[in-house]
Amino acid sequence: MSEKAPGLEEYTPTRLEWLANMLNTLFHFHELREKGGDLFYMGGGDGKSIIVVVKYSPDVPKEFMDITISTAKEVAVRLAKIYGWDSWVEIQVQAEEA
Repeated sequence: MSEKAPGLEEYTPTRLEWLANMLNTLFHFHELREKGGDLFYMGGGDGKSIIVVVKYSPDVPKEFMDITISTAKEVAVRLAKIYGWDSWVEIQVQAEEA
């Protein structure tokens, strides 16, 4: 009687989990990290939102943050479109100074 190791148990992610995982895997915002910030994606609890989570230092210029957030939202929309999910996925932003 052999049991599967916990890491081998099957798991099927939700569409939002999959989309957030793909976004975090494919898109990195190195310049933001170099300036003292971080950005990642996560699925919202409402079943239709991807949340762009941004943390940044007060030294990061506002214009740079605006462009970075706009770009992060755009790549999320484009990837959702590739999967055919753009009709229901909503992009939200949660930004805070760290």
